[in-house]
Amino acid sequence: MMTFFSELKHNLIGELVLVADNDGLLRSSYLDAKNAPIMQQDWVHDSNHSILAQAICQLNEYLRGDRRNFSVPLQPRGTPFQLKVWNEIQNIPIGSTISYTDLAAKLRMPRAARSIASAIAQNPLLIFIPDHRVVNQDGTFGGFAGSWSRKPGLLELEGRPAKKGGAP
Repeated sequence: MMTFFSELKHNLIGELVLVADNDGLLRSSYLDAKNAPIMQQDWVHDSNHSILAQAICQLNEYLRGDRRNFSVPLQPRGTPFQLKVWNEIQNIPIGSTISYTDLAAKLRMPRAARSIASAIAQNPLLIFIPDHRVVNQDGTFGGFAGSWSRKPGLLELEGRPAKKGGAP
């Protein structure tokens, strides 16, 4: 199976690398994130690949404020627990946030807030799986991949002012 990649640069999010195969988007990661994918020698750079082109188009629309939902086929790879968390995160409407604790309760795992935070930290499809909508119980933002300003910036883009505070 061939793997394709492309990049997107935007002043709000910086550099994002997108990785896909013929079935769906596999990764969407900030290049400066600690878990950014390492480019493999056999990956093909192709921004015209149908899934990558669709993902880039939809991301640009989202970043302009013209798109509220993504329809790109996603192929996240993770443990069953991670997939359950990431699936639930996709149900958080644009302009809304949920706390780690409330997300744990929604998943019927009231004591799993830290495990959920760990699953979120492994999110392979940033923005497409909108983990930036998960915040601390007091509404401040928790950890986030790469540059700290992305999470409040994405929340503000979606019409939800982010509370100051939380981790630097």
